[in-house]
Amino acid sequence: MDSNSRNSAMRYPRKRAVTACQLCRTRKTKCDNQRPSCRICLSVGAPCEYTDRNDHSSFDPASLEIIDRLNRILASQQDVLNAVQAKNDSGTSLTSSNPHSTPSYTSPQTVSLQNSNATRFSNGDLVVDSFGFPSSYTNPDNVLMWPVFHEKYPKNCLQDAVFGPSPQSLQHIQEKSKRIKFGFQEDKVPELMKQFFLLVHIKNPIVDEKELKNYARRAVEEGLDWDEGSCLVLLACALGTIAVPFQRAHEIATLDPAEYRKLPTPLDASRLEEAESYFTLARRRIGNLSHSVAGVQCLFLSGVFYMYTFRPLDAYQSFHQASVMYQVYAKSKQGAASTPSDLKTEQRLFWSCFKSECEILSEIDLPHSGVSHLDYVHIFPSPPHSDIITANPTSVLLPDSAEHTRHDMASREQEQAWFYYLSEIALRRIGNRVLESMYKDDFESWKELNIQSTIQIANEFLRQLNEWYECLPAPMRFDDKGPGIIPSEELPWLLYVRLREVRSWILRPFLFLAIHLPPDNHHHLSLEPFVADSLVGYTGLIEANSVCHRHHGTWYTLRLTFTSALCLLAAARRNLWTPRLRESVELAIENLKYWEVGAPGDVQKARVILEEVLSA
Repeated sequence: MDSNSRNSAMRYPRKRAVTACQLCRTRKTKCDNQRPSCRICLSVGAPCEYTDRNDHSSFDPASLEIIDRLNRILASQQDVLNAVQAKNDSGTSLTSSNPHSTPSYTSPQTVSLQNSNATRFSNGDLVVDSFGFPSSYTNPDNVLMWPVFHEKYPKNCLQDAVFGPSPQSLQHIQEKSKRIKFGFQEDKVPELMKQFFLLVHIKNPIVDEKELKNYARRAVEEGLDWDEGSCLVLLACALGTIAVPFQRAHEIATLDPAEYRKLPTPLDASRLEEAESYFTLARRRIGNLSHSVAGVQCLFLSGVFYMYTFRPLDAYQSFHQASVMYQVYAKSKQGAASTPSDLKTEQRLFWSCFKSECEILSEIDLPHSGVSHLDYVHIFPSPPHSDIITANPTSVLLPDSAEHTRHDMASREQEQAWFYYLSEIALRRIGNRVLESMYKDDFESWKELNIQSTIQIANEFLRQLNEWYECLPAPMRFDDKGPGIIPSEELPWLLYVRLREVRSWILRPFLFLAIHLPPDNHHHLSLEPFVADSLVGYTGLIEANSVCHRHHGTWYTLRLTFTSALCLLAAARRNLWTPRLRESVELAIENLKYWEVGAPGDVQKARVILEEVLSA
């Protein structure tokens, strides 16, 4: 088959364009397509909305199949939330559970996939995501308050350290950058833009690549202006300067704490100064931003830069402002149709703003922007260029002719970025459901859990994580069979860490109970498999996060490393030992020490606490 016929076979014919209303599509029922309201919507009294704004008819089968799989997984989670509600309504506590009934544990590696049909509900309600922001009860400050640590450290001591003064090294670099030592170096712009697209944009594809390149070309040829286009170019240059490839960090990675101390420093000061110079020029233009897509993009990328340079509070402010501006922009254009290109950008902007706020608010208790309250109808964002996605979601098709090699490499990178973005959004939504179900309150609430219901809920969440893993396309696949196997490419590595993090949230209540229940409590037997999986998972998280790679989420991974080590040490205090436990904690200490220069005070504080608890 020649390339033209093969490409045509990759697409659904236009006659298959989406015509069903949103409710019928979600419930997978036949829609009679009547306007203004179809028969199904009339019968249940629901608003009938047609999805012209979210038309998937031009999607490639790869995107359609993956989106469909992810939607099924998310839809099936309503069963979990129903079970949580039933558990809460029963009012049965952990201590009153039947001692002779031991629900089975389902390993996420061995669970079988169920029928792919979407879950149907007896009440006929539409499955709607809860776009609420998660609580911060998963953060390390809460683990440090577990009774096993005897309240040795003040409440919220890590959060207080985050609110402390910036590190002197970063203050020095910021002061030097204000003098704009480097300025705008036109000859470097092409390479920095390339680095930005290759290393930063792929994780949050919120800008139109062609449009940003035009802005960059204009800035080089005509000089910088004070508009949003120049601001975007400067932010891209700042991020392109500070971002580094993952491969180098993976190549020198070690799990030996002694060897870890010999690793090279994170980033040389001159490179940080150059990045800060571009960023300072960009910040001078922030005040000129309008309530527009470009304005939201500038604020969001400012937040990304702050995260790269370990300034989470500044990042929070930028992400918060981006989310607020997005809401103002969305309300100001109500009723006005967006072009297909603009709509795709708007969708990705919403998801990136929402994800970024979720991440930072799960660590620090701060007000949210309200972006989650938008009446948002796009279940997943549209790909930036659907023509570059291959037909087979589990393989990458390579053109035979040599002249297509460069185009193929670019297509593969964009394909990987799109699949990563979809998978990360789905995992974020699964994680939010876990937090909504199991972390509405702090650990004290776990003492009142109904153990049977909680095990059923946990098994269901683990099953859904396994389904999520099974539907990953080939470019995003990784080996998840145990600790010590770290993906060699950045995007699969990021998903690997995120998957283990969400799994740790599911298992942590069981570890807490195993540590704090009396030794003769009859529930220990049913807790054992969850505890074992939890400890192996924390070891794996420490090992995966030990890769010394600077990225948007490095600060989060450091806090996750600290939390993981704390949980291992808490288990050790109750003789719930796991192989390599001490080595894992020592590796965590070295990882924190590696990054603490230039990081917020919580990183050094975390390292000191681990050293003290380990030596106690």
